[in-house]
Amino acid sequence: MTQPERRDFLSTEEVATELGVSPMRVRQLLTEGELPQPTKLGARAYMWHRADIAAVKARRAGEPSSQASGLLAAPPQRLRRVAEDVVDVHLHWGEQWPVHVRVWAGAAPEGQRTVVLLGQVRYGAGVSAHLEDIVRTVAPMLPVDPREAVWFSYRPDDELHTQSVYNLIWHVTSDDEPTGTAGARVRHFFRRTGRRLARRDEAPRFQRPASLPEVERIVGSPIEAYPGPAYTPATIEAWRRTGRTVPVTHDEIDHESLTGAAHTLAAAQAAARDPQRAAAAGAAVHLLVDDVRERHVWINQQPWYDGTKPRFDREPGPQWPTTWAARLTKPRITDDDQRLLDAHPEPFTIPREPAEHGPLHELLDTLRRWSHDVDAYSDQPDEELHAALDRAARLLAFYLGVYDKAFQKNDHPDSTASYYEVVGQWDRAYLAQLADTDPTKQPRSHRVLAETLRRQIADPALLRWGTDPAGRLVAHYLGDQDQDWSELYAVEWPLRPPAEPIPAGTRIVADGERGDRPAYLAYPDGRVEPLPGDPRDTLTGWNFGYSGGGPGSLENAIISAFARADGVERDAMPRAWINDQVEYATNGETLDIAVDELRRRYPAG
Repeated sequence: MTQPERRDFLSTEEVATELGVSPMRVRQLLTEGELPQPTKLGARAYMWHRADIAAVKARRAGEPSSQASGLLAAPPQRLRRVAEDVVDVHLHWGEQWPVHVRVWAGAAPEGQRTVVLLGQVRYGAGVSAHLEDIVRTVAPMLPVDPREAVWFSYRPDDELHTQSVYNLIWHVTSDDEPTGTAGARVRHFFRRTGRRLARRDEAPRFQRPASLPEVERIVGSPIEAYPGPAYTPATIEAWRRTGRTVPVTHDEIDHESLTGAAHTLAAAQAAARDPQRAAAAGAAVHLLVDDVRERHVWINQQPWYDGTKPRFDREPGPQWPTTWAARLTKPRITDDDQRLLDAHPEPFTIPREPAEHGPLHELLDTLRRWSHDVDAYSDQPDEELHAALDRAARLLAFYLGVYDKAFQKNDHPDSTASYYEVVGQWDRAYLAQLADTDPTKQPRSHRVLAETLRRQIADPALLRWGTDPAGRLVAHYLGDQDQDWSELYAVEWPLRPPAEPIPAGTRIVADGERGDRPAYLAYPDGRVEPLPGDPRDTLTGWNFGYSGGGPGSLENAIISAFARADGVERDAMPRAWINDQVEYATNGETLDIAVDELRRRYPAG
C-alpha cells in the first residue's frame, strides 16, 4: 500500500473550514454518519482524507459526486457481479490500452449501490492517469449514471510496483446537470470547459488509499486478486471459466527465449549445407542450453515468489488480498528441452583471457552475418531463424564483454536508421551533395529507409534517392508544397567516427527551428557529413540553444566522436566548454563549433 502523506489529510479544524461548520459540528457529523471514520496517523492524530471531505462537501452542496466508500455500510447481502470484461480504452492521443472492468450492483442501506473496480492489467495504461477516457468507455456497462457509482482502481504487486488500491472520487464544479444518454452524460461531465477531473495543482487529489478487503466489504463478497506478471486477459478468462487459481509460468530467467532459440538453431544445424554455418549453429545451441542449465540451477536455489504474498518476506497484513485468481510458477524444462541439454553435457567454456577469444569472435561474426542474411530487410527473410541467431549472438557478445572491456566498449552497430525534417541551410547543404542513384543497387539500405519513412510520407512518388559523399544511401522526401514541415530525409546515421582523420578547419554545424536536429561535420573542402552518434547514449534526438535532454545528447555525441577519432579518453574531453557551445548556440538558430577550438582544449591522442 502507498504510505499516507500529511498533505493528503485534514485535521478536525481544517475539515470544519472546508465544510463551513464548527469543529464541534464536525464531531456531530461523524456521530450522525455524515462523515467517514477518520484515519489514525499517530498516537493521538486522527485525520480525514481530502478526497472523502471533497465528496462530502460536494454532496452537501447538492453537486453530483462519486461515492466515498468510507461513508458506506456493508450491504445486507452480497451484491451481484453484473459485468466483467477486459475493454480496450482509446486514449485521447490515439493509443489503445486494455483495462479490466468489474462491476457489482444490488441493494444496500442507502438504496441501490453500484461498485466499479478498474484493474491495470499487465502492460496496460495507468488507470488513475486516464480516468476520463476509461469512464467514457465503461459508462455503457453501468446500470446507473457513472457519478452514482463507487469507483476503485487496482494495480497488483509486480516487479516495479507495490500493490495499490484507490477509491476514486471526483465531483462536478458546475451546477448544470448533464442530460441525455449515459455516454453523452459522461462526455458532458468531462467537458474540458470546467467539467474534467480536478487537476492536482488546482485541487486535492481526488483518490483515497483503499484495499481489496475494503472493496470486499462494500460488495459483500470475496474479490480475486492477481499477481502482477499474471494479470493478463488470458489469465482473467481462465479464472472466469474455471473459478480455480490459475498457475501461470513466470519466466524470470528468459527460459522460453533461450530454449526456443536453441531448438530453432538445432533444426538449422541439421538443414545447413554450409559446413561453417552448421558448426556455428551447433556451437550456438551448446551455448544456449548451457546457459539454460545454469539459470535453472540458480532459480532452484532461490526462494520462489509466487505472487500471492508480499515480497521480501513481509507479513501480509489485513489489507492484503486473500482470494487469488492466479499464482506464479517456475519455468519448466520440457522433455524436448532435456534432450538438448543431454546432448551437450559439458559446459560451454569462455576463456577469461581476451587473447584466447579469437575462435569465439569468429563464431560471433558468423552468427551475425547469418542473422543479417535472414532479417526483415534481407532478400530471404526468416523471422524465426533471425530471432534465434540474434539471441545467441547477443548472449555470446555479453559473455565476451564480461572478460574483455575493450570489446564491450566497441561492440555496437555501425549505424542506426534516422529521419529528420529539412529546415535550414545545413540540411540543404547535405542534401545538395547527393548523387542520384537507383536505390535497388543497395537493396538492404533501400528497404531499411523505405520502412523508416513509410508512416511519415503521403506520396512515395515524391521520394528522391541519392548517395552522399561517403556512399550512404539517402531517401529525400520532397514534401507537400501546401504543408509546412513535410520535407524529410532518411539515412543510416553513422555511429562510428570516419575512417580517415577529421581534418583541421572542420566545423560542427546544425540548423535550429524545430524538432530533433541532425548535426554535421562541415569539412574545409565543402563536404558535409553526419556527425557520428554516441552508441552508448540511449536518448534519441539532438538539439541546441537551451539546457535539456536533446542538447545533452548532442554534447555526448561530440565527445564520443572526437574522443574515438583522436584517441583521447572521454574524461579528458572539455565537457564544460562543449556544454557551453551547445546550450548557448546563437539563440537556437544555428550551431557552429570550430573543431580546431575544440582540439585546443584536450590533449593530443
